[in-house]
Amino acid sequence: MADAFAEQVALHSHDAERRHHESREQLIAHLVREYESLAGLTMTLAQLCRLLNLDRDLCERVIQEGLRRGLLSVSLEGQLRRAERDQAGD
Repeated sequence: MADAFAEQVALHSHDAERRHHESREQLIAHLVREYESLAGLTMTLAQLCRLLNLDRDLCERVIQEGLRRGLLSVSLEGQLRRAERDQAGD
């Protein structure tokens, strides 16, 4: 019986992790669309959280992922913007 319970917990955990990953990917895609549709857009963390309707913790994680992937950059003033892309690499 304990093995069946452990198996159910593992399946639930895997499903929750997959849904979390999919949700994060959707948020990142939304973030990229916003920056691509509004050329030159720069926003503070608070503004971006409001735009995406996210709490600060989740918003920071999405932004960190965008920075890690090279989709976003931070200006000298601390504003988030779309990362400049090398024209030869596009």
